[in-house]
Formats: sequence, structure tokens, C-alpha cells
Amino acid sequence: MEKAKTKKIMLTSLITLTFLVSLLTFPSTLYVSKATPNGTVVKIVPASQTVGTLGEPLPVDFSINVAVEDVTNLYNWQVHIEFDPNAIEALNASTPPDHIFAGQPQLGLLFHINNTAGYIECGNTLLGLVPGVTGSGILCTIEFRGVKNGTYTLSFHETETFLQDSELSDIPSTTEDGSVTIQGNEVTRDPSTITIQVNTTKAYLGETIHINGSITPTPVEPNNTDVKLYHQYQTTAFAVVKTQNGKYEYEWDTSTLEDTFETQGKTVLDFTVWAEWDGDSQYLGDESENVTVTITLAFTKLKVDYADETHRWIGEDDIFVTEAAPCTFNVTVFNVTNL
Repeated sequence: MEKAKTKKIMLTSLITLTFLVSLLTFPSTLYVSKATPNGTVVKIVPASQTVGTLGEPLPVDFSINVAVEDVTNLYNWQVHIEFDPNAIEALNASTPPDHIFAGQPQLGLLFHINNTAGYIECGNTLLGLVPGVTGSGILCTIEFRGVKNGTYTLSFHETETFLQDSELSDIPSTTEDGSVTIQGNEVTRDPSTITIQVNTTKAYLGETIHINGSITPTPVEPNNTDVKLYHQYQTTAFAVVKTQNGKYEYEWDTSTLEDTFETQGKTVLDFTVWAEWDGDSQYLGDESENVTVTITLAFTKLKVDYADETHRWIGEDDIFVTEAAPCTFNVTVFNVTNL
């Protein structure tokens, strides 16, 4: 539960931080709408739907749109939708081509799913000193999976759902919840376990960390199941890898974390890393235990490796050193400036 809380805070903070950075980048007067919002509504579309077929096995996938109507000067938004985790799983969120911020400078959709607590949180913000959007449109599309018969509510969390104008002032609005009726033959799914290991818990920025683990029991598709890798400084997965025989591997290039170090303003960061999978028709999804990796922003460093990765030594035991065949090395420099 603490992990979910951390990621939720990160989503809201990242959107707000991006807005503030955009103000520093474009220091001039903000656009302020003179119109007063009247009847702004955030709603789930369709308001109700029936998914699945009687006599056919569950699960069944379905989607909703989250829309806003009659909004003025919309610059920043977040929605938090709750559902019954015993019957519904959130799978993904995206923005359609005609979403309300289409064609505008924007951060892009961020979202976080917690299928244990039963919620999905999504958000987006414009960038720079541009006017907010006025009108109606789709905020995002959310994909779900229904696993249990019945009628269930998809409801907004009022305090975690908000619209803001170009001054980051709240836009008064109301919400309209939705519902879904799931029908079909229920399939009892067994629990599963996903593990995670790393080859080192300490590294310098720019080094590669090997991550691996496995899912047990083996998934229905042992060679084509998605495993998502997360750390607490990013609300979406930093990698999605396919399993092979129920196992997964990933080479984590930590040089991609430079922006995180700049944002946090530190030279040493502890990254809490974990793996998740969504489950399949036979097994429930799972979230691994956490591993902590300490990454240090290094000074300029040279790394020497064999050019041929199969090499482990030079020469042989039964020859003179002068008779050893030439060996080639690669020399890599990290964190160099003005070389």
C-alpha cells in the first residue's frame, strides 16, 4: 500500500513540476480566461455498458473514454477512477488522436494502475505559456478486463480528480460515474508469483544492471507474456519485456536516468525496483518484492573491457607470455565534459 501511495504522489507532483518548469522556460504573462466555467462535467463514456457473452468464458476486455464537457481554459487535469478489484482489472490508458489536448504542446499522458487497491490514475498537462483549451473532448481512453459476473461501478475519487486552468487554479466541475455489467462463465484463476533479482545493488550512472526473474506457475503463453518493470521515480513502466519459458531478462541502461538525477538534485539515489504482470486466463497477476539499487552520479570514469566478450584471460598456461596472441580491448569513458 505504501508503494501505491508513493507512485500516486509522484504522478501529481510530476505534472505540477512540469508546469512550473515551463513557466521558468517562458517567463512572460500568463493567459487568463475571463470566462466563468458553467456546468463543466467530467464523465465516463459510455455511462453504462454490458460486456461479455452468456455461455462464453471470462475474462472479457472492454474500454471507456473519460470526457470533459464545457470546460474553459483547461491546462492541467487528473482523474482517479476506482473499481472493484475482485471483478475488474485495469490494463492500460492512452489518448486517442482527437483527445482534448491534440496538437498542443503537452507533457503526454501519465498513468498509474493499482489492481490490488482497485484504481487507475491518469493525468496530462500543457507546456509553456499557451492558452488553455476551451470546449469539450476526450481526456483519455482506459482499457479494463472483466473477470467476474455482475454490475459494477466505475467511480471518480472526488479529491483526486481535478481540472486546472493556466494559473493552476482549480476549475469547478462535477463528475458522472459509469457502470459496467459483466456476463459470461467465470473461470477460477490460481494465484501466481513473480520474482525479481539484480546482478548488483550498487552502480554508477551509465553502467548497465542485469535484471531477471520468473513467473510461477508458468503463464499460459510462456514465451510471450509481458513483464513490466518499475521504479518509484517514474509512474509508468520503464521497461516491458517478454518472457521466455516463464522467465524474463532485461539489461537496464542507467544512463537513461540522467533526467531523474537532475530533477532530484542529488548525486546518489536509491531506486526501488519491482516487476509486475497482469495475469492471464488461468493465473492472477502479481507484483514482485522490491529490490533497492543505489546509483551514484560518478565523476569521469574509464572502463576497460575485452573487445571479445568471450575472452577471460590473455595467453595459455603452457606458453610463454611473449608467445601470447594479441588481445583487443574496448575503453569506454563515462560522464565526460568538453573532451
